[in-house]
Amino acid sequence: MRKFTKGLLMTFVASAISLGAAAQEHDGYFRVINAGANQYGYNYVEVIGETTATLKCTAEDAITRPGTVMYLNSGTPEEGYGNVTGPYIDIVQGDEQVFSLRSQGQDAEQFVYGEVRKSLRNGFATGLNLMNSLYGWNLTPDKQTQILNDMFSNMKMFLTPTQTSDGKEAWYLKSTTPYTQPLADALTADQQAALAALDPDEPITGVLWQMLYNNAIQYYNDNDLHQLATDFKTLMDRIHMGHTYYLCAGYVKLDTNNTAEPQKFIYTADDPEISFCNDNKVDYPITGMTPEVDFIGDYSKWILEPVVENTDPEYEGTNYFAVNPSVFMEGYNDHKYYTSLYVDFPMQIVGSGVRVWGIVGQPIITDTRDGKIAIVTTQEYTDVVPARQGVVVECKYSDNEGPAGNCLQPVLTPTTGPVGNTLLTGLFFNKPFDNGVLTGNKYTNWQEVEKEKIRVLNKKAKAYDGTNPIGFYSFKGNYITGNKAFMILDVAGASNVMIVTPEAYADGISEAQVATESNAVIYDLQGRQVANPVKGIYVVNGKKVVIK
Repeated sequence: MRKFTKGLLMTFVASAISLGAAAQEHDGYFRVINAGANQYGYNYVEVIGETTATLKCTAEDAITRPGTVMYLNSGTPEEGYGNVTGPYIDIVQGDEQVFSLRSQGQDAEQFVYGEVRKSLRNGFATGLNLMNSLYGWNLTPDKQTQILNDMFSNMKMFLTPTQTSDGKEAWYLKSTTPYTQPLADALTADQQAALAALDPDEPITGVLWQMLYNNAIQYYNDNDLHQLATDFKTLMDRIHMGHTYYLCAGYVKLDTNNTAEPQKFIYTADDPEISFCNDNKVDYPITGMTPEVDFIGDYSKWILEPVVENTDPEYEGTNYFAVNPSVFMEGYNDHKYYTSLYVDFPMQIVGSGVRVWGIVGQPIITDTRDGKIAIVTTQEYTDVVPARQGVVVECKYSDNEGPAGNCLQPVLTPTTGPVGNTLLTGLFFNKPFDNGVLTGNKYTNWQEVEKEKIRVLNKKAKAYDGTNPIGFYSFKGNYITGNKAFMILDVAGASNVMIVTPEAYADGISEAQVATESNAVIYDLQGRQVANPVKGIYVVNGKKVVIK
């Protein structure tokens, strides 16, 4: 039997120092840059889907893309990793355990290692089901699912300090493998003894790993699923329980031109996607193959760029987040530009000329010369803008300065659960409608909404009443754009436009001496009835008025 877990029987020589000193801690917002994948300037990690991240993002693009902003929290590894009680032998002194690495509402193990985890789990589920039948273990389907869940819940991520080829500080980002102890624990004492007898020199966890591998391959081949067998074998030849594997740019793949045994692998970085590599020099070298992490070099190393303003000259010009409104979204007379925003991080305004509004309260439908519109109450943020709060951003636009003057700095504040209200919300990724219905996710406080109730930030071709034409209008497209805020308008007499800022409807509103109208029904913009109005904008008998 091929040995996969030799190190588990050893007295861990390296582990004596693995936790001897506290690891450096990271707690903040960073962009992750690959140290080698700089072809055409594309080397910033951008999360573009629930299980997808790419490196096709330049430094210039990264500053305006929320998917490049990642919250990282890491520090001293938990007990059980890198010491004599733990299953992993290559967690060493100076490593940081990654407790959180998130972007766009997604955990890094999904968008970084998602496809690897999926392939491993499918293979192990296939192998376990066949083993359960062959050996009469009588594990129910629900029990098998629980075992697999427990095996994969043991996977952890770590940072290992290193340097690039030109001496810059960098990190390896590595992940542990599934651990078969939950399967061993689910078996009876007699079943465990029978497994131990198969190979007295190998711990039962190693025996089970090999059996899951063999039985998955057998099932695939017996059922003419030969490509699945080949793919799973290729994966398992590179991943070994008890070791970690490393995130890298580019692909390690089987050399299909090589017909000799054993199999050989080649590496290509021509298309700098995100994949993984191993460090086979630790314990199980593949004959004729250099450890992947070594010959991949800088492509397996990652630079952490802090997303904070003006703290490190090394990253001047990229170390902030900024909005980038379209030239089309210019208001009349104010020479300001507008955009909507929905992101997964709280932020504060640091750019000059930037203003941010949320929408509060309920809309009030009223008539104008342009037809029915809805007046809403706005809330201008002057401190921290909460995460997952749809907002409207007003800013300047300068070809000379670009988005640099429109900075919204991510800040560390607690963020848990959905934030905001049902009027202004958003999604992190582009999402099409399904039969006229848009589905939310766990970060929204709505489950689904009909297309006809959605209003998106847009601009009227002409504002007949002289007011700012920027507002929320009926949506005509086929999909909602990620990281853009939109409104859910679910009231009678749904309107064509939602007015955004106080300045937007301050002009062109009729004046009325409502105090002389004894039968007037007066409401403020929160929808509350008012007996003695003072200066401001009101709705009187269904009409907008301003009292000066």
